[in-house]
Amino acid sequence: MSPDGGYLILNLEKRDWEMHNLVRAISRILRISKNRINWAGTKDKRALTRQRISIWKVEEGEIERLRLEGVKLDVIGRSRKKVALGNLQGNRFEITVRGVDPGGDELESRLLRVQDAIREVGGVINYFGYQRFGIQRPINQLAGELILRGEFKKAVMLFLTATFGSEDRVVEAAREYIRETEDFKRGLELMPQGLRIERTMLHALVNNPGDYPGAFLALPKQLYLIFIHAYQSYVFNLIVSARLEEGLGFNESHEGDIVCFADEHGFPNAKKWQIVRKGEVDGINNLIKRGRAFITAPLIGFDTTVAEGVEGEIEHRILEKLDIDLEAFRMVNASEFASKGLRREIKLLVDPSFKVLGDRDVRFSFTLPKGGYATTVLREFMKVKNTPGKGFEPLRG
Repeated sequence: MSPDGGYLILNLEKRDWEMHNLVRAISRILRISKNRINWAGTKDKRALTRQRISIWKVEEGEIERLRLEGVKLDVIGRSRKKVALGNLQGNRFEITVRGVDPGGDELESRLLRVQDAIREVGGVINYFGYQRFGIQRPINQLAGELILRGEFKKAVMLFLTATFGSEDRVVEAAREYIRETEDFKRGLELMPQGLRIERTMLHALVNNPGDYPGAFLALPKQLYLIFIHAYQSYVFNLIVSARLEEGLGFNESHEGDIVCFADEHGFPNAKKWQIVRKGEVDGINNLIKRGRAFITAPLIGFDTTVAEGVEGEIEHRILEKLDIDLEAFRMVNASEFASKGLRREIKLLVDPSFKVLGDRDVRFSFTLPKGGYATTVLREFMKVKNTPGKGFEPLRG
């Protein structure tokens, strides 16, 4: 902290606010650009969440004007540096699950068995959770694939019009009208005010007919890249599932695997990696056992290094099955969507604890490194069914 710093640092507590909408509301009240507000990581809209944010060139007294329902802001101090994604090391979760079946004495014994199994292997499979693909409408990865293949109109129409019976009837009626007529002006009138992403895209199409890439680019960068990132995440989940089906596991490396190494905090650093060569397997596995190295799978992009050996065969097989050319991620005709790709660890480090509340309620507590999904941990305990398009299964049957 620095008293003369240009950034005001605050603790933000929120519930029922999507972060981009909240930033827009704050910027409107303070009459500043939303680009002056920075944060590290996006939290679940429906949960009670706490995180730090920074606001450039705002005085402490101005924060008193921010009286928003479901929002609490506490000033920490000033800094010469903004809050940014690189500042985030992890997230602490406390989640209460109610109405668990079966309850009673059997509940605690079942939870203990899962907890012991997770502790024995040191974590769970680092799948991307369902939020990545869309909760009510799991289509983000489908739109991302269409964007990757240059089919922007299909991607726009999919996002604007896909229905699953999971939204209010007025919303689905607007989507159906747009799908049947492609009348974006009237569709904009029908689309409820709360659907800001859809309305922004529709505004762009009304103002620039036929510019389907522009409909996505009218969104903030973090939003229009969600679709490509969702497709990369989907492919990652498929590759990890295939690896497990081959019996390779996530705690033992093999020749040709690509591993990354722990940073100074003990978290995986995907930027520091190597291919495991024949004479290095035992040494790498010793590092994995000590929590200093981690097996990875690709988040595919134009600069992705594909593994060798059996893992490489799996990765090539999935890419060929999906007809994916890594060079396509350069997006030469729409470079704003380009993605280099990287590797991601396939084990999510976690040591969950729980407390049974009454007969059928459970409170789970755990900490995850950044990029980890709480839902992947809860799935191990709850064994929920897959939802469409996810491509991942629980670690244990």
